[in-house]
Amino acid sequence: MLNDLFGKNFKTVFLAIIIVELLSFWAQQFFWLNVAVFAAVVVLALVLSWIKLDYGFYLVLTELFIGSKGYLFYAEVDGFRLSLRIGLFLAVMAVWLIKACRDQHLLFFRGSNRYLFYYLGLGLFVMLAALNGLAHQPFGQVFFDANGWLYFLYLPVFFSVLSRTTAIRNFLAFLFAAAIYLSLKTLLLLVIFAHQFSLPLDVIYRWVRQSGVGEITYVGGNFYRIFFQAHVYVLIALVVSLALILFARKLDLNRSVVKWLRLNAVLGSTAIVASLSRSFWVGLAVAVCLLLSSYIFYLRPRPIDFFKLGLAWLVIATAEVMFLNLITLNFNGNLIQDRLHDPTTEAAGSSRLAQLQPLFRASLSEPLLGAGFGRAVTYISNDPRIRQEFKDGRYSTYAFEWGYLDIWLKIGLLGLLSYLALFVKVVKDGRLIIAGRTENAGLAVGLLVALVAVAATSVFSPYLNHPLGIGYILIVSAVFYRLTENYGTSQNKTSR
Repeated sequence: MLNDLFGKNFKTVFLAIIIVELLSFWAQQFFWLNVAVFAAVVVLALVLSWIKLDYGFYLVLTELFIGSKGYLFYAEVDGFRLSLRIGLFLAVMAVWLIKACRDQHLLFFRGSNRYLFYYLGLGLFVMLAALNGLAHQPFGQVFFDANGWLYFLYLPVFFSVLSRTTAIRNFLAFLFAAAIYLSLKTLLLLVIFAHQFSLPLDVIYRWVRQSGVGEITYVGGNFYRIFFQAHVYVLIALVVSLALILFARKLDLNRSVVKWLRLNAVLGSTAIVASLSRSFWVGLAVAVCLLLSSYIFYLRPRPIDFFKLGLAWLVIATAEVMFLNLITLNFNGNLIQDRLHDPTTEAAGSSRLAQLQPLFRASLSEPLLGAGFGRAVTYISNDPRIRQEFKDGRYSTYAFEWGYLDIWLKIGLLGLLSYLALFVKVVKDGRLIIAGRTENAGLAVGLLVALVAVAATSVFSPYLNHPLGIGYILIVSAVFYRLTENYGTSQNKTSR
């Protein structure tokens, strides 16, 4: 299954992503083009989903992997921007609903689906949070706070499509194509801004910001921080690549696939370093520890092999930092050390810490069921951008960096526990596949460790309550459901 990862589908998707990105750049310059491409993609999603739901699903995946906030294209009506992500959601779910009425694509709702109870439990608390929010907050505030959770409604689509092995392979091909593209885009933007080439830098900057893809921030010397929210999928692809490389012999991967995986790992890890995201670094550190533990317990390497592996990873990481310094001609200070230095001296880190106590106190005010979506908290920020608008630094918002505290505040401790119960269920199924030591074990290690990395990242950044993190939860649970079907069947026969 995995020896075709970097074949025709991978190359086609990679080329398609480049075309979409170029269109997105020009669409930001011309309003009519933005609306035209938005409408064309939504209509395309309708038609392709009608022909075969898988095709619409692949469009959704591609947008999720590269779109960050979902505004690669958008339609603006009376000041409201309808993002491409919402447009695709409405198109694909409309087709699924019609087909569901014809008794198609209803795998998720089978009584034998072990995930049904967990998702329904979480859904109950999300609905209560929405009703609670509407009872106390303006509709617009509740909608923009809660709309990310609507991504869970894709559940029947994800479970239906990913019930086939070919779809799982296609998902991986799409993931690696997007990750390699995002990594190259990150490094290209870094070089462009570091050297201030004779290009319309203000136009490029505005495109990155207005399309919701990410941020470009001057750090010092010749270095700019290139951060995309979608880097989380670069992190995921990096972790999966490392796992597949470690299990390459067990999976009988050919040399070409291993070379591509190594390329993705090097590009991805370099992009994660260039993002200067402490949250991603935490997630990657957790992932590396888990991968090395899996390597020891499941492959039983000789001490010398384990030492060589650790040394190789350390050398590569050091070389990547040196490479970033070289291509930017930035030799003043250490990128990693400077970023990990006292976070209170840096605007984003200072604001994150300033949120912590007010957010925790607000969560304790209605601990069990939460305060509902749209609940704002006021804190004192030292961010210069906020200080320009609010002289005393008092800032109220319903969007927070602390992922789990945000979830607790909105859907309550019971809701958070239901989410964690779902997470534990996914982990258990992943461990079941790994313990089986089948050809799927290496893939399960990668997907599972990547999920833990996302969970670790979410401590400091809100991913598990955002389509980027929710989408990955849907993917992993659907894939593990498919890969554990045989285990469930054999267990049932044994119990009889």
